Amino acid sequence: DIVHTYDSVGLYTVNLTVSNVNGTASEVKIGYINVTVVPILPVADFSANVTEGHVPLTVSFTDLSSSASTWSWDIDNDGTEDYSTQDIVHTYDSVGLYTVNLTVSNVNGTASEVK
Repeated sequence: DIVHTYDSVGLYTVNLTVSNVNGTASEVKIGYINVTVVPILPVADFSANVTEGHVPLTVSFTDLSSSASTWSWDIDNDGTEDYSTQDIVHTYDSVGLYTVNLTVSNVNGTASEVK
């Protein structure tokens, strides 16, 4: 048995040659080892410049996520996307306590942050 660590992304061919007093034999497996990049998942995070105030309350939300390529903001508790840009500004015209949900994604997955 042997152990080998592949440090670079790529497709590797493995060749095993064995021999004894009667001769030699080889087994070649082309493209047998496939080393890929570790997928980087997004991490959702955001902040708001204010979290309370009088109506109308204008809030600037800043995306603090990492490895995100798309953004979906639900800023009014209804479960639907209200904005799809990275940073947003929203004015709340009604008194209430609001939950904000930011969902981010990239080619490797999706993550959400609720505040």
